[in-house]
Amino acid sequence: MITVRFFAAARDAAGISQAQVDAENLHDLIEILSKENSHLRRILEQCSFLVDGLIVHDRDKLITPGSAVDVLPPFAGG
Repeated sequence: MITVRFFAAARDAAGISQAQVDAENLHDLIEILSKENSHLRRILEQCSFLVDGLIVHDRDKLITPGSAVDVLPPFAGG
């Protein structure tokens, strides 16, 4: 299991601030989290992801069980 923490619009779309998910990579994570929530899927497709505090661009990269994934939607402002 990995811990997923949602921020800003991702938290609003998910309706929760944190979840425990069994996923192997970010592609799996997005599929699992948005299976029944198309609004969340649209948000997740635009998000950046931090895995254990490090940005991950490769959505196929394996995520180690016990890791924390932060879901960061694009932020407005400057």
